[in-house]
Amino acid sequence: ALPIIASAQKIAHVNSQEIMALMPETKQMGEKLDSVQGVYETQLANMQEEFNKKVAEFQQQQSTMSASILEYRQQELAQMEQRMQVFYQTIQQDLQAKQVEYLQPIREKLLAAINKVAAAQACTYVMDQTGMLDIAPDATDLTPAVKAELGIKWSTIVADGYLESRYAEYEQRKAAWLKKKKNIMPRPLVEKPEDEAL
Repeated sequence: ALPIIASAQKIAHVNSQEIMALMPETKQMGEKLDSVQGVYETQLANMQEEFNKKVAEFQQQQSTMSASILEYRQQELAQMEQRMQVFYQTIQQDLQAKQVEYLQPIREKLLAAINKVAAAQACTYVMDQTGMLDIAPDATDLTPAVKAELGIKWSTIVADGYLESRYAEYEQRKAAWLKKKKNIMPRPLVEKPEDEAL
């Protein structure tokens, strides 16, 4: 039988989410996304305002409209509503695409720093802390070294606060957008007359 030769393998771990939250590029990404979303929100608000005016006009004048004009105006409002819904969905898709686009170079820079630190410390494997159930006290944590490699000086407490604030801001914007979408169009536009007594 051949002798079994055991080779020592150094396994390390790193908190990639904490490091990414502290990278200046991540803050810049958030600012760019906020700027783009602000432009979209203004456009959506203008569309909403124009739609509300059309609805008010319709509700004031519908009693004097002929059947053909009534149907035409209803279709016009329905088309405006549909355009707003499509625009809203397009905004969401565009913001998601931009986030993926902006994140790619940040992830590449982070991975390059992790690889450089891991090679310098002769690590065979590097695991992410976010997917680990338990970490031994004597395990090698590359997080401080990777931060140093990237020139990051923020503390973990600052990182946690930044992530929490970003998440809170996102939830507030999401709630506002959902409220706008829910109130896009009052219904019904035309009240059905009660059945006349025979």
